[in-house]
Amino acid sequence: MMKKMPSKRALSVYIILFLTIFTLVGGFKILSDGITISSLRFADIQVRGLYLKLNNKFSLEIKELDLAKAMEKKPQKPTQTPTLKEISDYVKYALWGLAYFEDLRVEKIILGDEYVASVFYDGEHYALSFPKLQAVFNVQSQGNTIELDIRKLQVFEPDVEVAGRIIYSGASGQFSFGVSVAPLLIDSSGSKHDVVQASASKSTSKLFLQGTSDFKRLVLKAKTSKMSDLSAIRKLIAQNAKDLLPTLDMWLFNALGFETLEIDQASFDIVLHQKQFMKSLINNTKLTLYATKPTYKLDPTLAPFSANRAKIQVENGKAVLEMIAPKLESIDLNGSTLAFAFVDSVPTLSIFATSSKLLYTKALRDLLAFYGVQIPIDRISADMQANLSINIPFADNAPLKLGGKLAAQQAILSAGGLDFVSKGASIVIDINPKAGSNFIDIWTQNTSYENLFDIDTTMRIDLSQKLLKTSLFVHSLRVSTNPEINQRLINPQDKIRQPKKQAQSALKPLESSVSLESLRLSQAMPFTPQDMLAHIAHLASNAKLDSTQSLEESATQEQDLESPSTSEQELESSTPNTPEPAQDEVVDSSDASAPTTPLAKPDASLAPTEEIIDFSSREHEDDLQDQESAHKELETLESILQDTQEQKEQEKKEEQEGQDSSKAQQEPQESKSPQDFPTPQDKNLAQDESVDSSAPSEQEPQESKIESRKYTRNGVELDFSKPMGEKEMLEKIIALIKSQDEQKFTYDIFKATRETLPQVDVEIDFSSEPVRVSIPALDVYMQISSSGIRANVVDFSKFAPFSPIMKYLGLSSGSAVVELKGARDVAFQVRIADFPTFLLSKDKTLLHTFVFNGSYKDDKLEVLSDDGKIRLDLYDNTILANFTDIDVSIDGLLASKIPAIQEAFSTSSEKKAVFTREEILLESEFLRAKRRYERQNGIKPRIIAIQAQNITGFFKDVVIPFDDFNAKIRDDRISADATYKNGIANIDIIHGNTIIKAGNFSGEFLNRVVGRHIVDGGLFELSGIYKNDMFNGDVHIQNTSFKGFAIVQNVIGLIDTIPSLVMFRSPGLSAKGYEVKQGSIKLALNTQYVGLESIDLIGKSMDIQGSGFIELESQEVDMGLSISTLKNLSGILNKIPIVGYLLLGKDGKVTTQVSVRGTIQDPKTQISLAQDLLKTPLKVLKRAFTPVDIVIDEIVKSIDR
Repeated sequence: MMKKMPSKRALSVYIILFLTIFTLVGGFKILSDGITISSLRFADIQVRGLYLKLNNKFSLEIKELDLAKAMEKKPQKPTQTPTLKEISDYVKYALWGLAYFEDLRVEKIILGDEYVASVFYDGEHYALSFPKLQAVFNVQSQGNTIELDIRKLQVFEPDVEVAGRIIYSGASGQFSFGVSVAPLLIDSSGSKHDVVQASASKSTSKLFLQGTSDFKRLVLKAKTSKMSDLSAIRKLIAQNAKDLLPTLDMWLFNALGFETLEIDQASFDIVLHQKQFMKSLINNTKLTLYATKPTYKLDPTLAPFSANRAKIQVENGKAVLEMIAPKLESIDLNGSTLAFAFVDSVPTLSIFATSSKLLYTKALRDLLAFYGVQIPIDRISADMQANLSINIPFADNAPLKLGGKLAAQQAILSAGGLDFVSKGASIVIDINPKAGSNFIDIWTQNTSYENLFDIDTTMRIDLSQKLLKTSLFVHSLRVSTNPEINQRLINPQDKIRQPKKQAQSALKPLESSVSLESLRLSQAMPFTPQDMLAHIAHLASNAKLDSTQSLEESATQEQDLESPSTSEQELESSTPNTPEPAQDEVVDSSDASAPTTPLAKPDASLAPTEEIIDFSSREHEDDLQDQESAHKELETLESILQDTQEQKEQEKKEEQEGQDSSKAQQEPQESKSPQDFPTPQDKNLAQDESVDSSAPSEQEPQESKIESRKYTRNGVELDFSKPMGEKEMLEKIIALIKSQDEQKFTYDIFKATRETLPQVDVEIDFSSEPVRVSIPALDVYMQISSSGIRANVVDFSKFAPFSPIMKYLGLSSGSAVVELKGARDVAFQVRIADFPTFLLSKDKTLLHTFVFNGSYKDDKLEVLSDDGKIRLDLYDNTILANFTDIDVSIDGLLASKIPAIQEAFSTSSEKKAVFTREEILLESEFLRAKRRYERQNGIKPRIIAIQAQNITGFFKDVVIPFDDFNAKIRDDRISADATYKNGIANIDIIHGNTIIKAGNFSGEFLNRVVGRHIVDGGLFELSGIYKNDMFNGDVHIQNTSFKGFAIVQNVIGLIDTIPSLVMFRSPGLSAKGYEVKQGSIKLALNTQYVGLESIDLIGKSMDIQGSGFIELESQEVDMGLSISTLKNLSGILNKIPIVGYLLLGKDGKVTTQVSVRGTIQDPKTQISLAQDLLKTPLKVLKRAFTPVDIVIDEIVKSIDR
């Protein structure tokens, strides 16, 4: 029987098995004996000095392993962070591989030109030397367990040093460890190669780790020593978890500061899977840290939170920073916490800040502003409490959540440099965009600023719509032009002492003989628009305030200081070059054809030089002008005094003659006169005459009493009864200038109470540029932008009811637009409507509507009407008003219901001090020295100037035209001049007395004034005084002819009816009118009568003398005239047929007495008896102007100071 042959397949298996066994046996034999290879290359790997031997385990020795070329040719792939599985596999395979060697030595591993490594293992020690790793392990192997005792393990980048033990169990595939990790402190001065070789010094900060892992899950416990910084941990995270670094930088590394930090205990249960690693790290980590002197910054620009000690608790994905006695700078935040958590997978920082004694510091304001809460308050001094919650998500476009409340009691709030006081205030913040809430609510109670207002407020700020709505509940609201009323007087005693200290400081340089130039800055006060209003109102009120009020009394006295001292030699004439005929002058008939003296243009003395402003030059005042002004003013006053004395003597003489005349001769119409006019009934003529005759005796004792007297002006005591010493005068001047600068115009700009204006709603829209502010109740709207503020007051009628100053100025309707580009750059337009005007256009239309455009820039205010007819300029303490082609209704001005005008024209019962002539000189000298001091020390005097061109005034039926009008107000005195063609008028207002001088006015001017043709040709002059609604003066006439004047025509008609007069009258008298060569009329005018105290006309055909009066309201006339139609009739006296009507006077004139009654338009003339002719007019004159000479004397005395 034959054996079966094995198949080819089985044979192949046997062969392979044999070869394998042979190879293994052969290889084992070879390895047991050891293999030595001097050089070996495969691919780009070069091996030199290879020795491999197998005993129980492998022994491998390599002299050099060159991997440089292989690493150079390795394709550059994007660097990827190895996964956790890869890391764990590397560790696992390294431990497995290490278990198969009993000896392993690679002396040189070339990784690059500068990177060389080495590996050494002898069964007991395992040493690694790599560019970024230096390690020495003690290795113990028992079965499948390998124990590594780490003798040295230094890792570079991150620079850490590890010490401890690692145990690996091959059977279970798990390893456990207990190590300490410390930052490695290396000298970095060398190269990278040197760094590898450098020896590292150990840090005192250490991390202790203990844990186990099966390469799928890591259970870890940790603890640290006290650390001074977290730079090593940050570097480790930067190299291994870059995605976390920005968030950790924001809330941890850049925010947290400390002196020392220590992990007291920590535990981790981490899944070593890429997708679950972070989640398990966050959710399964428990950590407790303690820090000393911690600080925490929410942003580098913000102040940090600080404490002496803090605890950081991390658990369930949430980190909480609990500070012990935390502070935000000086703010006590005890009980506050900071927490970091993952909300909806978004890392979020939550701050819970609480304080029972909150301080409103800049740090707190910056913190709130950083998170979008802008509170427009700079400082709060109060008892404050706060509870705030801030949630900050660290994700792009993630909404911030902010809530909480701030409360304050008895608070002082500062905003914009102003201090507000509030009884209580609270702020509620509710910013939660997800919930649709984005509001800040503010409430305040009894919020006040100085004395300006006391209000409650309710405010809501909608941050989504960027809209602020507030309601102001008014207790009181008042804004005055006087800062002292607006401001609260905190310490009255300090306020009282302050002026005294200032005055002493101003006078101290005088006592020390220091130059007065040093006082210039302290005395030169700016002149603001408010000061202008104050000055005007002060002038307007001078005539009515009681003399017991020192401030107003001193201002009244100050009016007399306008002109400096004057020499006595110029106290002579009233009207230079103009003759004034005497009452008893005898005019010979031969002089009838003599040429009349031409009426010269009034001398410049009629308008004191000091009072005329040259606006083209700022240096318009000097000592010479002061002296000339003083001379001319006193000349004017003295001339009036002389005229008054002559008038008194003449009236006394006439009165005496009237008393000596026969009482039997009575005029038939006498009984009509006293009863026909509204004269006082409680006094008879005898009483009037007794008063008249006793008046002089009453005045003389008063004058004798003026010896030495002190009076107060603006709080400064002055005495002009004797000359002042130089030092005393200088002290008084400084004190007076300072007192004038401190004068305040007091009137309310805005005033409201709970009853008049209980609530004001304000809305501010800051959603876009510009910011819009609206106050509907007052019709006020504003726009605020980077270029400035534009305010629009739409309707004055809504604003005016709460503005006393607008009522005071008569403003009730109109609008205004103001553009504020800076504190010193303002432009505005004001429209005034329905103004209760007294201004007229040239067609006599009342001007009720005005439009003004103005600007304030470079300390200069300019206002111009849109038609260019009205202009106002304020600069250097000067107010200049200019009017062109504007007429004035004087009736409307006097009857105006505007309170400011009524106050300006109101009468006063003020008793003014009477000055002697010597006192006037001393006072004028004082004023001149004051002005010199102002010039020398650069003090700008307060001047109000008014200019007008082509202006006409209308008073009842009288027209007063002027080509030019100029007026100036300085030192509470008003001086004005006006011209019409060649005529010039000068007006000086002193202590409520108006002195008028006018000359060279033509007949055409007079015809235009009265509104009809009454004279042909001629020149006219007027001089007089107006005081307390009464005018006394003189009119001088030359070379004129009266025509169209009813009284004159009636007199001429009367002459034509008397044959004895007709035969003596000049031919053509009726056709030519009454021609007057020269004449004068003394006037006394009040609100009821025009008193013609003396009429003296010298004509070609006849002379007229007499007196009388005209009642203004009824225009009734009562005059007695003596008419002389022929001069020197002594040779033909027997030709006169009518005895008793034609009388031959001692001057040789044939005189006829004519009585004029009726009205101006319809006068009645008749022949009257001489003895009774003037009795009735004199009675009325004495009653209306009781007594005339006393009134004039009082006026003169009030002016002659």
